[in-house]
Amino acid sequence: MKGYSIKIMMALAAILPLTACENEIETIWSDDNPPVLVLNAQIKQDEAEHTLFVYCSEKSHCEAVDAKVTVQVNSKDVELVHEQDQESARYVFSTPLVAGDKLYFKAEYNGLTATARAEVPVAVGEITKVEVSEVTVESMLDGEKEQRRQDAVTFKDNVGTQDFYMLVVTDVYSRIDADGQSVREYHHKVHVDTSLDKVLNPMGAEVSEFLGYGNDFNVFSDEMFADGSYTLKILASKWGYYYGEWNDFWAEFQEGDSYKKDRHYKIYTLDFDEFLYVKAISAAYNDIGFMTEPMIYPENVTGGLGFVSAITPIEWITPGTPVPFTGEIPM
Repeated sequence: MKGYSIKIMMALAAILPLTACENEIETIWSDDNPPVLVLNAQIKQDEAEHTLFVYCSEKSHCEAVDAKVTVQVNSKDVELVHEQDQESARYVFSTPLVAGDKLYFKAEYNGLTATARAEVPVAVGEITKVEVSEVTVESMLDGEKEQRRQDAVTFKDNVGTQDFYMLVVTDVYSRIDADGQSVREYHHKVHVDTSLDKVLNPMGAEVSEFLGYGNDFNVFSDEMFADGSYTLKILASKWGYYYGEWNDFWAEFQEGDSYKKDRHYKIYTLDFDEFLYVKAISAAYNDIGFMTEPMIYPENVTGGLGFVSAITPIEWITPGTPVPFTGEIPM
């Protein structure tokens, strides 16, 4: 355990700057504080639907409110859908976005008003190569070895500036009918293991495994890139985390159908405040009790609290090969 003690102290040095006890958002849900509106959104430029979440601190932590919400793109109102009427905090719009678009959000409820602004950024960097291999991984705690898939994603960005990113990996399954036509897709976000990568997990695999602490949202900066290029090495997750629509997708297969799986690698450009916000959320998810203090959550909402941002990806797609469906769902 001697080796762990040094690494754990290094881990705490990395965690604690994000966890000083100031402006801790959890505490707003208290009778001692005046009510405020909370706005949250991470608008992905490449997605068809965009969601703004609206809450009020006078309600319970996760209870939605029927707020009056306005969203503008380049000073023009866009159509909003309040999902599930008053039972949801989700306000959805489907306006296509491009780099440079300016977004404005406003929510009003029970005499309270909160606003936020964001601009769709230009994507930074380029994915130049992706290689897949089988690697042997040894548990730091019990020495058990296992074979895992490793994806090596080579990423190049600007030299001389510090930039911040988020990696998202998605498997897109396509059902192909007997005529060779793709008739339905299922998008599955891949839960990856970043413990062996020094940029995605600066604390090291030993500390992550010992503390159970991880980089849930796969965010990173380029400060460790010596020459503006780096190969991110991620492992396939041990767990699939498949949901209800997954079974619905396979239930539609018919005799003669086949399927293929394309893997999409996206690296989104973040600004510094959003990088810190997502790191803080990850730290909160991985709270290790007495070893952390309340989190600092950067916020950019006027008249309320929360964080609203827009992000733009660069992408690499590794296409799959059609495979006849035998009746067994691949996992």
